[in-house]
Amino acid sequence: MKCGTSTLQRILQAHPQVFIPEREIHFFDIDDIATHPDFNHYRSGRWHSPLQNSDNSLGWQWYSSLFASAPQAKACGDYSTMYLSSPLAARRIGALEKEIKVVVALRHPTARSYSEYWHLLRSGRATYSFEDTLRFEPRRVLNHSLYLDHLQTWLQYIPRSRLKVLFFEDLLSIPEAVVQDFCQFLTIDPDALPPESLKKHENSALTPQFPRMQYWKNRLLRSAGNLRYLNHGPEDNQVALNTGEFFSRLLSRAHSVVNPLRQQSPPPIKPETQRHLDNYFQKRLQGIDELLEIDAMYKWFPKI
Repeated sequence: MKCGTSTLQRILQAHPQVFIPEREIHFFDIDDIATHPDFNHYRSGRWHSPLQNSDNSLGWQWYSSLFASAPQAKACGDYSTMYLSSPLAARRIGALEKEIKVVVALRHPTARSYSEYWHLLRSGRATYSFEDTLRFEPRRVLNHSLYLDHLQTWLQYIPRSRLKVLFFEDLLSIPEAVVQDFCQFLTIDPDALPPESLKKHENSALTPQFPRMQYWKNRLLRSAGNLRYLNHGPEDNQVALNTGEFFSRLLSRAHSVVNPLRQQSPPPIKPETQRHLDNYFQKRLQGIDELLEIDAMYKWFPKI
């Protein structure tokens, strides 16, 4: 998450031998409550979660339907940014009969955490400043940067030969080399990719005009932040908004008029916060280079 996966998806969608659905699917971890709390809705005394109350065949039918328009594609991919941090997804994908290849995008852990915070803020789910989020809800923005823990779990189910690691920093600086390496991993022709596709960049920075107003709004209308996930799943599992949810969404939209998202980068992370998190991640990620046989730590922390 926040590691350039949307950009990579758009690049690969331009390849004639690749098919990737437009949206994130989350099929293999959608019922992992610890990974996806926003997919859980408590409504009128009952819990509602996409696919959780569906039989297995209905879920597979829905998932397969998303790839129905790709009969000629040589490589079909599931673009879901939260799989890395879900042990449930790792176990389920590892148990499939097909030899699925897994691609993991990594980014400087502090930069990724800070970027995720701004994503949570503008989408209605962060309710404090970044520093207070680290004080009161640290796992909310740090968990997805704990790459060593997550990769150790995945490698229990997926052999190293079927797991490809890409770096966000390389995707920005040397996209041609990254995409060529990626195509070789998928055994698709890199020369079939249109050159202009390498110029694609998704998720350009959007920042609330008044960040403080945004997290106060998020506190007052917390439920509006996860309504976008209410009907993610088969049509047979859809539900209508209740009165409270309708007005919450309405007020949230009114707020977006008063406090619009601007196409601008967030303010730089505070230097002391940067040092604090860098020190933390240097300790938590020790061993990742040996696990993956790469030089990630030097790329992120060259003074080590």
